[in-house]
Amino acid sequence: MKNTFTRIGTLALAAVCSAAFSFGCQPAPTPLEEVEAAFEQSFNVLESASMPAFGENGGSVEYKFDIGPLLTTALGYELDIGASMKAYLNGQDSGALKLDLFLDDISVADAVLHIDGEDAVITSDELFGDTAYGIKFDSFIDNFAASEFGDGGAFDFGIDLSEFAPIYEWTQTNSETITSFKDDIHTLFDTVKADIFDLMEARGEITAAKGELTLKEGLTVKTTDVTFAYTGETFLEMFNEIIVLLRDHEDIRTFIETYDEFMVSFMNLLDAPLEIADANTLYTDYTEALDEAIDSMSEPDEESLAATVNAVVHISKDNGEVIGFDFDIASGEDNISYNLVCGPTIANPEIMRMTISGIPEEAQADGIGSEIKFAYDLTEDSDELCTATYTMTSDSEEIVSGNIKWDKVTGDYDMAITAGGETIEIHGYLEMTDEYTTVSYKTVTAGGQTVDLGEISCTVRFSDEMPEPAEYKDFLTMTEDELTAFVNEVVASAQNILMMLIAG
Repeated sequence: MKNTFTRIGTLALAAVCSAAFSFGCQPAPTPLEEVEAAFEQSFNVLESASMPAFGENGGSVEYKFDIGPLLTTALGYELDIGASMKAYLNGQDSGALKLDLFLDDISVADAVLHIDGEDAVITSDELFGDTAYGIKFDSFIDNFAASEFGDGGAFDFGIDLSEFAPIYEWTQTNSETITSFKDDIHTLFDTVKADIFDLMEARGEITAAKGELTLKEGLTVKTTDVTFAYTGETFLEMFNEIIVLLRDHEDIRTFIETYDEFMVSFMNLLDAPLEIADANTLYTDYTEALDEAIDSMSEPDEESLAATVNAVVHISKDNGEVIGFDFDIASGEDNISYNLVCGPTIANPEIMRMTISGIPEEAQADGIGSEIKFAYDLTEDSDELCTATYTMTSDSEEIVSGNIKWDKVTGDYDMAITAGGETIEIHGYLEMTDEYTTVSYKTVTAGGQTVDLGEISCTVRFSDEMPEPAEYKDFLTMTEDELTAFVNEVVASAQNILMMLIAG
């Protein structure tokens, strides 16, 4: 579709979705607010399912690579070597990263990096011995310039950090304004969103009705179906009114004029590619840009006026989540539609179906035709076994397919992925408890060949107290002799570790 309607259709969909995903609103009886609450509920469920819920003292994510068998296959001789990387995370402004290199299950090299709002500290028993080293953030720029790493120092890196000083100073000077800016922009968003909702309801037909979705045989979910219906003419009028609203909104004007100097100073700090003479022109630039958008839609063609826009949001009665979404634009001979069903819950879907049809030729690429379909099915989920299949097609031709099998008793799982006529099989281990979740990869089979990976794993621990930072010697206050001795010590330790690895 190459008309006025097409240019704004995608923008309008994005605007609706942005409103639906907004935070901080309580469910209300109007259909629009019902949709907003449902999208917020779905977003929160997805966030909870995808992000670990760490305990009060935080948790950790650890990656382990016990790759001796893989190296034996690649190099032709046995070498029992492994490594781990463990990140400690908590709700405070601090974190830690622990690295270990193992030989025959014995640590031969280690390092712990601890970072908080004030310091960065690194320790290593194998490389540094009992001494810890670090830097202090609040005096880093000045200390670096005066250190042996600065201009004219014994270890001059040729780095001038003075250009970063204004950024640090700006952040410190404007810390209170940054906080109020964040609060006010959320308040402004809520206000403007309510006004946009009024326009959407005035121009379109937005209705809510009882419905149901049959996800598969024996699984039907009762829903509230909220339908948005617009003609091309009413949609264009609404879109134009929204732009006028954004241009003339007094709260937006007040916000920009309140924070214009703050925003311009930030843009200038980053050398943003904006030609702004001074802060007083910011609101003028904003309104002129919207005037141009209004002018560009002032003469819609007949095809756009005759178009239709319809969207349906399916909200589960059981959990208040969005489990289905349909969106259709019909303009002349073109008809673009998007359909999604995922349920009965977002966190644990038994099926997912997605179809995008009517893709214009100019948007098609290699392997992508006029219609794309994706299907996922949880075929079994008992106390002993979990199995699932998935497939993606383009114009009925398979792009990729696969299946998953997890034995909950033994922890073994198998995945098969088929694409381009080739199949890759992955065998591994999955364990889920209240304290941790571990997933590992053990073998990969492709083209009739099986490669032993040893064990490549990721473990999330939901409660894991991070190590305390040690007292340290500041790199930037060390003398040339101290730094030389430090480098020599690290080199000697590294050579010893290398010899141990070579000796096996």
